[in-house]
Amino acid sequence: MNMLQQLIKATNNEEFYKNYRLELNEFNAQIDSPFENEVRLRLSISHEYDKNDSEKWEISAKNVADYYLPINSLTLPFVHLELLEDHPA
Repeated sequence: MNMLQQLIKATNNEEFYKNYRLELNEFNAQIDSPFENEVRLRLSISHEYDKNDSEKWEISAKNVADYYLPINSLTLPFVHLELLEDHPA
Protein backbone atom coordinates (compact mmCIF):
# COMPACT_ATOMS: atom_id res chain seq x y z
CA MET A 1 0.00 0.00 0.00
CA ASN A 2 1.51 3.35 -1.01
CA MET A 3 1.44 6.46 1.18
CA LEU A 4 -1.53 8.03 -0.59
CA GLN A 5 -3.56 4.85 -0.15
CA GLN A 6 -2.60 4.84 3.55
CA LEU A 7 -3.79 8.43 3.92
CA ILE A 8 -7.11 7.65 2.26
CA LYS A 9 -7.62 4.53 4.38
CA ALA A 10 -6.81 6.43 7.59
CA THR A 11 -9.22 9.26 6.81
CA ASN A 12 -12.16 7.19 5.58
CA ASN A 13 -13.40 5.53 8.75
CA GLU A 14 -15.82 6.30 11.55
CA GLU A 15 -13.09 6.98 14.15
CA PHE A 16 -11.61 9.65 11.90
CA TYR A 17 -14.95 11.34 11.20
CA LYS A 18 -15.79 11.48 14.90
CA ASN A 19 -12.44 12.70 16.27
CA TYR A 20 -10.23 14.21 13.57
CA ARG A 21 -10.11 17.05 11.09
CA LEU A 22 -8.58 16.98 7.63
CA GLU A 23 -7.78 20.51 6.50
CA LEU A 24 -6.65 21.63 3.09
CA ASN A 25 -3.98 24.23 3.86
CA GLU A 26 -2.73 24.93 0.36
CA PHE A 27 -3.54 24.01 -3.23
CA ASN A 28 -1.21 24.87 -6.11
CA ALA A 29 -1.57 23.92 -9.75
CA GLN A 30 0.90 24.80 -12.48
CA ILE A 31 -0.61 24.11 -15.86
CA ASP A 32 1.74 24.40 -18.83
CA SER A 33 -0.51 22.46 -21.20
CA PRO A 34 -3.37 19.93 -20.81
CA PHE A 35 -0.85 17.10 -20.50
CA GLU A 36 1.99 18.90 -18.72
CA ASN A 37 0.97 20.06 -15.29
CA GLU A 38 1.76 19.67 -11.63
CA VAL A 39 -0.65 19.75 -8.71
CA ARG A 40 0.38 20.07 -5.05
CA LEU A 41 -1.80 19.75 -1.95
CA ARG A 42 -0.72 20.52 1.61
CA LEU A 43 -2.95 18.93 4.22
CA SER A 44 -3.03 18.75 7.98
CA ILE A 45 -4.75 16.17 10.14
CA SER A 46 -5.50 17.05 13.75
CA HIS A 47 -7.41 15.47 16.61
CA GLU A 48 -10.37 17.51 17.82
CA TYR A 49 -9.41 17.24 21.50
CA ASP A 50 -5.68 16.46 21.55
CA LYS A 51 -3.78 19.15 19.67
CA ASN A 52 -0.51 17.19 20.06
CA ASP A 53 -1.99 14.46 17.84
CA SER A 54 -1.44 15.98 14.39
CA GLU A 55 0.21 15.25 11.07
CA LYS A 56 1.13 17.28 8.01
CA TRP A 57 1.02 15.83 4.50
CA GLU A 58 2.13 17.10 1.12
CA ILE A 59 0.84 15.39 -1.99
CA SER A 60 2.14 16.25 -5.44
CA ALA A 61 1.32 14.76 -8.82
CA LYS A 62 2.47 15.42 -12.36
CA ASN A 63 0.44 15.12 -15.55
CA VAL A 64 -2.88 15.04 -13.71
CA ALA A 65 -5.76 14.20 -16.05
CA ASP A 66 -8.33 16.21 -14.07
CA TYR A 67 -9.04 17.60 -10.63
CA TYR A 68 -12.09 19.02 -8.96
CA LEU A 69 -11.68 21.33 -6.01
CA PRO A 70 -14.93 22.73 -4.67
CA ILE A 71 -14.29 25.23 -1.90
CA ASN A 72 -17.58 25.93 -0.22
CA SER A 73 -18.10 26.96 3.39
CA LEU A 74 -21.04 24.54 3.62
CA THR A 75 -18.81 21.51 2.98
CA LEU A 76 -15.77 22.50 5.05
CA PRO A 77 -14.01 20.96 6.97
CA PHE A 78 -15.11 17.75 5.22
CA VAL A 79 -12.36 17.30 2.63
CA HIS A 80 -12.67 14.02 0.73
CA LEU A 81 -9.78 12.37 -1.13
CA GLU A 82 -10.23 9.80 -3.84
CA LEU A 83 -7.49 8.02 -5.77
CA LEU A 84 -8.26 6.93 -9.32
CA GLU A 85 -5.60 4.47 -10.40
CA ASP A 86 -7.13 2.93 -13.51
CA HIS A 87 -7.34 6.02 -15.70
CA PRO A 88 -7.49 5.13 -19.42
CA ALA A 89 -4.93 7.78 -20.44
